Amino acid sequence: ECFQECWAQDPGKRPTLEDLEMKLIPLCGQNFYTAMERRHMFANKQARLLQDVFPEHIAAALLAGKKVEPEDHACVTIYFSDIVGFTTISSKLSAQEVSQMLDRLYTAFDDLA
Repeated sequence: ECFQECWAQDPGKRPTLEDLEMKLIPLCGQNFYTAMERRHMFANKQARLLQDVFPEHIAAALLAGKKVEPEDHACVTIYFSDIVGFTTISSKLSAQEVSQMLDRLYTAFDDLA
């Protein structure tokens, strides 16, 4: 029955993730419930962080997995980038050192512009 609901032609008739979780908890027991609880806690923490850092409409788009279109604002730059090896580098530095490193890096980018 659960699989049939998931395959419904009308997307509005398909169960939500929360509905599926509630159906699976009795089948899988406490371990599944604990895993889902952790997932929800992580998702809420991630959402709060995005909402603290970005304007509401950008945070909402990011949380929905949508592409964030560039916007023009006077005296503001938000730049998304992927720095190769950043996780390894930042794991060996304090938060202050990471901030200073990024400031130097993006100041150098600004100087190139």
